[in-house]
Amino acid sequence: MSEVLIIGHRGARSLLPENTIPGFQKALELGADMIEIDVQVTADGVAVVVHDTLLTGALCRRDGLWLPDPGIPVSSATWAELAKLDVGMARPEGPIAKNFPEQQPLPSAQIPRLSEVLALLALHVTPVLLEIKRDVTDLNALPVSRCAEAILAQIDTTSKEAADLIVQSFDWEILAEVQRRWPSARIAALSSERGAPRTVYEGSPWLGRWADAVCREGVVPILAENGWSTWSAAHQDLDYDIINCAHQAGLQVFAWTVSDAARARSLVNEGVDGLITDDPERISLRHLTDSP
Repeated sequence: MSEVLIIGHRGARSLLPENTIPGFQKALELGADMIEIDVQVTADGVAVVVHDTLLTGALCRRDGLWLPDPGIPVSSATWAELAKLDVGMARPEGPIAKNFPEQQPLPSAQIPRLSEVLALLALHVTPVLLEIKRDVTDLNALPVSRCAEAILAQIDTTSKEAADLIVQSFDWEILAEVQRRWPSARIAALSSERGAPRTVYEGSPWLGRWADAVCREGVVPILAENGWSTWSAAHQDLDYDIINCAHQAGLQVFAWTVSDAARARSLVNEGVDGLITDDPERISLRHLTDSP
């Protein structure tokens, strides 16, 4: 039980707006063992910490007004444009506010740059689960080489902090590019067969060159062959047998996104290595141990 990592998903999303500096600080205060962050690259090559590839009025305001449709694609915006956005409050009638009713607003919170977030987490000696967000279905998405270059430029790959950093993505081709540029990188492959969004299916663009092999052999053998360290799987895809299979192949297994204590307890009993959760206060080892 003590070896299971509690990983704050986008910080402490249940309590404070996602991917904000105060949100990451709150997750640290709550005792998260690792912080998961989402990283994208702007049109002018700045690595920023934000989840949605298309920023909309569900979460973003500019000059006090919710962003109008169709929104702003991160990859076509400059850093100066994104810096003007307020991401400190979910739209009251929107899905984020509905899903996280206890989330407190952070007036004027900004999208942080990757460099700022890494500096904060290094100060707290906290491992990082860095997810690269790239929409492979978007014909205008930045090339994998450009994304990897901009993100890795912010990481001192020889540092102690880098040794505690794991790079993950649903886009397996960008994981291969990161591995090519940084051979010692710890790589986590995200996948979802029964969760949402679904990425494991015949011809999936998310799996890139491995789509057919995954459909024939399963996820685990391919990750092991690639030398990747971690499988970040939708929790719906996991049970004792598949977790044990992954362990036998030398992989650690993270489950996402787990907010139900009963499901968290079940996954821990089945041998999962990490729980990615929006609620690192409730999904904590102390509470999982104390709960019946």
